[in-house]
Amino acid sequence: MNPSPRQPRAPLQPGDSPDTYLLALNDALRPIGKAGDIVMTASRMLGQYLGAQRVAYFEMRGRDYFIEHDYVDGVPSLAGRHPAASFGQNLLARYRSGHTVVATDVARDDSLSPEERACFAGASVGAYIGVPLVKNGEFVVGLGVHASGRREWTHAEVALVEETAERTWAAVERALAEAALARSEHHYRTLFDSIDQGMCLIEVLFDEQDRPQDYRFLQTNAAFERQTGLVNATGKRMRELAPAHETFWYDVYGDIARTGKPQRFEHAADALGRHFDVFAFRVGGALDCKVAILFSDITQRKRQEAELHAAHERKDVFLATLAHELRNPLAPILNGVHILRQGGTQGMSPERVHEILDRQVSHLARLVDDLMEISRITRGKVELRPERVNLARAVHHAIDTSQPLIDEAGHTLSVELPDEPVVLHADPVRLAQILSNLLNNAAKYTPPGGHIRVSARQEDREAVVSVRDNGMGIAPDMLQRVFEPFTQADLAPHRAPGGLGIGLTLARSLVQLHGGSVEARSDGLGQGSEFVVRLPLAAVSVTAHRNDWPTKREVAGTSSLPPPPAARRRAGSG
Repeated sequence: MNPSPRQPRAPLQPGDSPDTYLLALNDALRPIGKAGDIVMTASRMLGQYLGAQRVAYFEMRGRDYFIEHDYVDGVPSLAGRHPAASFGQNLLARYRSGHTVVATDVARDDSLSPEERACFAGASVGAYIGVPLVKNGEFVVGLGVHASGRREWTHAEVALVEETAERTWAAVERALAEAALARSEHHYRTLFDSIDQGMCLIEVLFDEQDRPQDYRFLQTNAAFERQTGLVNATGKRMRELAPAHETFWYDVYGDIARTGKPQRFEHAADALGRHFDVFAFRVGGALDCKVAILFSDITQRKRQEAELHAAHERKDVFLATLAHELRNPLAPILNGVHILRQGGTQGMSPERVHEILDRQVSHLARLVDDLMEISRITRGKVELRPERVNLARAVHHAIDTSQPLIDEAGHTLSVELPDEPVVLHADPVRLAQILSNLLNNAAKYTPPGGHIRVSARQEDREAVVSVRDNGMGIAPDMLQRVFEPFTQADLAPHRAPGGLGIGLTLARSLVQLHGGSVEARSDGLGQGSEFVVRLPLAAVSVTAHRNDWPTKREVAGTSSLPPPPAARRRAGSG
């Protein structure tokens, strides 16, 4: 049988026993949460049970006492602030010593001075019971029960007032403690949730061999979800939320729970795709197995540090490459100058010496031009001079510029252009520079005797140019980085000699200045690569006519495509 629910206690009746009164008092005070309401309820119940004219709790504060609330029946309320001296010296001394004071006839009490008796008479007090409560040797609070005339108090009544004082004050202290705890918890929770860092309290779970094998989230703050990506984690285990979470985390929190030694560290949480800066410390004793964790998601910072480190490495390799590239032409230049200075040719004609000097100085000039070009683009100093440009003409200009490098490596070049003209609004010199840089890149990173294919077409309102080779290819993790400055250093030892590794950077920057895009594609190392450029077409097309030069051609060895009918424009290579 299920026990029947507890029935409410019947109101006190005249003649009820003191025990019945005390049970009723307990029932009445138990659900009350406010100290003032407890005092008012207890005062009323005691006053009605004893038939007293006034019941008042008074609290000592320095030289005064305060009555917040009192129960009165036919007499004035004494609620307010009063000097402690109004008790009289004898009465105050007895209160401070913790003794209950009983007076049956105040008007005839010889322990009171005439002034004190007049004070009691003015408050309509003819008899009273005063019960002081002394805590830690100090008189802190008292309970007074007053009758308006003479009254003989029984021992049972005095004992009942003393018991009521104790029980009421215990209920008041409980209410005050609960209120303080609620305020403390509110302040704690407010602070807990206002912290911008993630914070949580966990319980480390150990297996039968005392090895940490999981942990449960007991509390999390508002920033926790933002910092970890874990949703509704409170009450759940980590292995439930992230089964692949690394063993490191269980071990380190288990060690903190066992030893009590706090730890500060940075570590990756690969299962969460994040990196954390963590400060963790034990809460409670070793048997509690609780650890508080204050942490920040530093994934972005770590990524930036890695990128900065990689950039520094690329810069260092670039400077070494630059020194090497500058030194290579300097040796024959110095040698040629020495020959001319000696007045002899050492088996070479002056024309041959001049040819060497011209070629090497031109090479130096191209290197310096590339460096200045990347600097101008970086600082936004490049100005385009757009005009109507036939895409086929730009492709032929680029091939003309890159042909010597292609021929030197013995590559086969295939070209496929649209039959109808594709017109762009672009800077013709820069457009040829973009394509020649892509051709140069294909020629340099394709082993001798390779094949390079250039194709152009129109897709919707875009011109699309593809430069494909069967060369060294690009690793998947490099596809997004090949356009960064000096990235060719990362391709060592596969990279071809020559160049500063900024050709693709220049190409991408110039494409973007034209409002277009360039994409690198490759199936991996050894699988060749393809670069696809997309550029917007001119707003208004020209009168349609067929291109004047071959749209399909395959050239091997050192032969070259026939030049376009118009005068050539030379574009710099990267």
